[in-house]
Amino acid sequence: MINKKEQTLEIVNTVSNEISDELYAQYMKEMLRESEEDIRNGNVMTIEESIERMKKKYEGFNI
Repeated sequence: MINKKEQTLEIVNTVSNEISDELYAQYMKEMLRESEEDIRNGNVMTIEESIERMKKKYEGFNI
């Protein structure tokens, strides 16, 4: 299954720069809208939680 980003990139690669700029702006607006929704619904994590997740996922990750 193709995710939203892959779909957007596929479209962007097939249209002119002017249109692709508009598509990118629309994509970013949608991502911001989804992020705001996540915040309202409490789907967030602290910086500390994020760092711990990165340490578990990537060996040698250190801040």
